[in-house]
Amino acid sequence: MGHRTEASARFEKALDPANTVLAIRRFVKLARDELAGLEIVSALSDGYPDPKPPVSVEVDLAFANRFIGVDVPRDRVERLLESLGFRCESAGQDRLRVHVPSFRAARDVTMEADVIEEISRVIGYDNLPGTLPDVTMRSLPPVPARQLERRSLELFCGGLGFNEIQTYIWYDPAWLDLLGFDPGECVEIAGASAGGRRLRHTVMPHLLAAADLNRRHYERFGLVTIGSVFFPEPNPQEDWPAREAGRMGLAVVGRGNEDALMAELKGALETWACQVLNQPAEFAEPDKTQPLKPWEHPIKTADLIVAARRMGRVTIAPLDCRLKIDEHLRRWTIGLAEIDLDAAVAIGRTDEELEPVPTYPQVELDFSVLLDASRRYATVAGQVGQFSHPLLGRLTLVDSFEGKSLPAGRRSLTFRARIGEPDRTLTDDDLQAFRQAFTAHLATHDLTIRT
Repeated sequence: MGHRTEASARFEKALDPANTVLAIRRFVKLARDELAGLEIVSALSDGYPDPKPPVSVEVDLAFANRFIGVDVPRDRVERLLESLGFRCESAGQDRLRVHVPSFRAARDVTMEADVIEEISRVIGYDNLPGTLPDVTMRSLPPVPARQLERRSLELFCGGLGFNEIQTYIWYDPAWLDLLGFDPGECVEIAGASAGGRRLRHTVMPHLLAAADLNRRHYERFGLVTIGSVFFPEPNPQEDWPAREAGRMGLAVVGRGNEDALMAELKGALETWACQVLNQPAEFAEPDKTQPLKPWEHPIKTADLIVAARRMGRVTIAPLDCRLKIDEHLRRWTIGLAEIDLDAAVAIGRTDEELEPVPTYPQVELDFSVLLDASRRYATVAGQVGQFSHPLLGRLTLVDSFEGKSLPAGRRSLTFRARIGEPDRTLTDDDLQAFRQAFTAHLATHDLTIRT
């Protein structure tokens, strides 16, 4: 009942029941000495129908010496334990059977380690040498897939502010119906219920479910998950009628401009490719042989290319997909990316020497261009990337804008060019000549400088 009583205070200390008779006899003796005319009118009776059996522990003396760290002779062990009220008898060579006194057997000394602790305590912990045991260790070769996963999570969660989530490896049929996604033929779990029978071959539905759950609590957040997907393909190496593959999924969720969030997600993937794979990342138009999924935007979708290999896809969840989930997602933006980790492992990691730090200052110039909103960024980036100039060091996209200040159906992209010379400082004539050359190149691809 949760009441604090005298009995509860005594029982929680695991007092020895065998001390009851001894305590009564002690009380009688003290009472006779202090109370004149005390008369005992009955004999002492003890109602203890189910006494606890005595506790005995078998101790391996060789193991005890290794545990303590010093060699303690058998006769000394017996003297130490008997001085504490224990009774010892031989149980064979280098073995003792230790009988525990009842006042120590109540949840105190019940196993071999407890007896060894008693020996160590009497010897004195300060008298025991502080040496580490000799152990045999073996070195296991690193597993590239596990190393890639660990480095990826360290980057996204430790450096880029993402939060890792763990999801199930099977589809939720009700959620797939809500998204309008038919996964087709899947690996199925024998004997499982119909609700969790089909194993997934994409992590995107699970990421969308996690995004919908967390947007009810956070205004802006990033999610990352690493897990397995399964394909109904024969796997002769493992004699299993299915192929397992590693996938990494990313989601950036918040309110705001779709292009800005897409640029943020692309930047995170570029950082991942650079720091984890030590390879530059590029984005290209999606593979036409792969149909778009319900969560992939018909225009704002691109494939991730690293080392000339397509290894993932990045997209913005379209409005109709968000409305299928919840009408309140109308004003939200969900950026998604899925990476084939097996392809990333196959690429491996290469180390290259860094370029020397420029001796003379470099200059950054921004160019904002107008174009039709229907034009894909991958196409525009390819056209802009064809520009070549002796001063050009790097050309990057820094901003994308659509708004009321622009004509209808038009979009603004801002590119930043870093230029410089290795042996001198640039002059105003150098800057003007570069501007003219770059502007002329943009004009050849129907890209107008925004004024």
